Amino acid sequence: MKKYLILVCIISFAISVSSGLAKNKLCTKDFIKMFPLFTTSFCGLILSAFFARKYELPNRFLSGVVLLLIFYGILLWYSIKNIKVFTISLFAPSKLIFTCFLIKTFGSLKLKKIQYLALFLILLGVLLPILWSIKSKNRVSMPISHALICLASGMCFALANFSYEVYQKNFNPYLWDIIFSGCITALPITAFFFVLEMLKAHMSFQRFLHQPNLIWITFATYLELGSKAIVLLMVNTIFRSIVMLLQSVSIGLVDSIFFSREFRPIDLLAFLLANLGLLIYDYRALKNIFHSKKVAEDKKDDVILKTQVCENGDHQTKNTEKRLKLTSNI
Repeated sequence: MKKYLILVCIISFAISVSSGLAKNKLCTKDFIKMFPLFTTSFCGLILSAFFARKYELPNRFLSGVVLLLIFYGILLWYSIKNIKVFTISLFAPSKLIFTCFLIKTFGSLKLKKIQYLALFLILLGVLLPILWSIKSKNRVSMPISHALICLASGMCFALANFSYEVYQKNFNPYLWDIIFSGCITALPITAFFFVLEMLKAHMSFQRFLHQPNLIWITFATYLELGSKAIVLLMVNTIFRSIVMLLQSVSIGLVDSIFFSREFRPIDLLAFLLANLGLLIYDYRALKNIFHSKKVAEDKKDDVILKTQVCENGDHQTKNTEKRLKLTSNI
């Protein structure tokens, strides 16, 4: 990976963390959470219409992936409105455990001993605050229902991620074709739930437009999505998962240390354990980032050496053939 890609990832990381913090702080409990999902589907459909190669309705497989992502988005926005930011970020590494479990069960994933150790550290980091809350007399800090919602969100994301990988391998579609077909499914569903949520809140459209911080929350949401999209397009698959998860957990850590009054040392310990396990699991990707240039040079030297050996071998073969001809003539 080139150095400018690392710089882009760092800038994207900073933008995502700051915009995510702004979104979480500005969002109130009466905010219509389906509005960002609806506008994302609407804007995605319009944008992909200019770049898509095929304009097709989605098949059942892709529709299932879209439904999982919508359900994941609903859980995510519910978490933002009702659950502490640090609790959300604390359970972000659990997505990796669920994904590995699905690939191990239905795919051909082979884990090494150090990766099993990494998964154990992640699992320990996820379960530690729950066990501490159960043991503690004051259980208000982390209700079990909040932990279950975060785990359900992680499981939903893992299912969508695994299903998309299967869809990608079987159909190998163009990226903008996927976005166009997916938004066709997502737009009517998100529009239905958007109207339903407004009716349930007894909110008129005019009152909704005058909702406090509506523009800023929407702007922060798209800024966060844009920064994540840059990472999605610039880096490889393994390092992408590291960056995305670190973005999520860093939002919670910064919020808990600088803005929250309910910070607990056990939460910081769990955060460090979970992310240490995440880094250990993908240590090869981090190593390749900083040593990719050396590896490329070594491969280049190997190619040059092999070429020289082949050329010398061909030269020796030609000399041998000439000697045989002279001997036969004699």
